[in-house]
Amino acid sequence: MDELRTEDPRRYTIEDVEPDVRYAIYVTTCSGLWSYEVGDVVRFTGTSPHRILVAGRTNEMLDKYGEAVFAEEARAALNFACHRTGARVRDFHIAPRTAELNRLPAHQWLIEFDQEPAHMDEFTSALDEYLLEANRHYQIRREARAFDVPEVVRLPDGAFYSWLKSTKGSVSGQTKVPRMSEERSIANGVLELMETKRDCSL
Repeated sequence: MDELRTEDPRRYTIEDVEPDVRYAIYVTTCSGLWSYEVGDVVRFTGTSPHRILVAGRTNEMLDKYGEAVFAEEARAALNFACHRTGARVRDFHIAPRTAELNRLPAHQWLIEFDQEPAHMDEFTSALDEYLLEANRHYQIRREARAFDVPEVVRLPDGAFYSWLKSTKGSVSGQTKVPRMSEERSIANGVLELMETKRDCSL
């Protein structure tokens, strides 16, 4: 995955892969003359025999500040924070928050809770703590103050469903909220919709 968007990424065959390294899957002809990206990210948990774990999608990564955080790590950070604080999360989306005067940029976590944590600061600190430990890129960039601690935005019940209905029209069991995006279109869309609903209820 470190080479995915480079000009000449290396191709690995099944013979070349190593355990616990993230790879993007490409389907190719035997000759190797053409290939196309499937979009899945996998980790091999073993190579004798080969066993894989689907670790997310290639578009589910935040690397706005050189942190290279994958959806797999974000989900693990959420589990860690929930376990520590007793919270339960129904749905979430993460996007970068831009820098402002006297405020560093950060990852903004939009979260719809089934059970909110008693102390949001503790929940936020747990997210940051897990990512600092699990991801060396995140740790290096945080220590360099490239971005600040995460910002958690609590959303009201049904926020993501309302956004899906307004953007997709038809919502089914296969309609999912994108977990991460380096663009703010989803985050801004959800927040603007919630603000509109709040104003209408006044």
